[in-house]
Amino acid sequence: MTLIWLNEDSFQVTFSSPAAASQWAAGLAQAAPLWLREVSAGFGQVLVMVDIQSDIAQIEQDCRLIKAQAQPTSSSVIRVPVCYDPSFGLDLAEVAQQTGLNIEQVIQRHHSQPLEVLAMGFAPGFGYLGAIDARLRLPRKSTPRTRIPAGSVAIAEQQSVIYPTETPGGWHILGRTPVSLIDYHPAPGTMFHVGAQVQFVPISLAEFEAWSDD
Repeated sequence: MTLIWLNEDSFQVTFSSPAAASQWAAGLAQAAPLWLREVSAGFGQVLVMVDIQSDIAQIEQDCRLIKAQAQPTSSSVIRVPVCYDPSFGLDLAEVAQQTGLNIEQVIQRHHSQPLEVLAMGFAPGFGYLGAIDARLRLPRKSTPRTRIPAGSVAIAEQQSVIYPTETPGGWHILGRTPVSLIDYHPAPGTMFHVGAQVQFVPISLAEFEAWSDD
């Protein structure tokens, strides 16, 4: 790991992978040293906020002793059903036009390989998944939508995301999933965690409607 001070009350630690960063951040949070004020992980880095009165040498020594905490694992990737019907894929035609692919090629390239959860943020359950196929990499829309339906699956730059709840957003929408990314019972939890592998699985509109009716 590489530790760099950003200012007098925060530093950044860089790791070899998003999973390693997330595990170290979990270990730091569990250790809860007195100097710790806030910790967050994403994209292979951890941002740490500290008590400005704390001793820098002690902080750096404590950081070297932190034991990473393993994140939940599974023997297989997380499979997420996605319906790419035009009624859900609001930007499929536009993405096809901008990339020089046809709509079927856009869909195939989007679900052809597992993606890694690089970071969590923006909204509860919102995971940044990457890296998507190089031919699908487009900048965010110049004019964001004010309302994007929950479950919308979208792309921008090198990543794909799923909107857990209805929010504004400027990503290109390719489809929608019928599954919820957030579970509040018996305790709050999310489907994704940093370092997890996610595989999109195409389903038909009829399958989507049947799934939603369950």
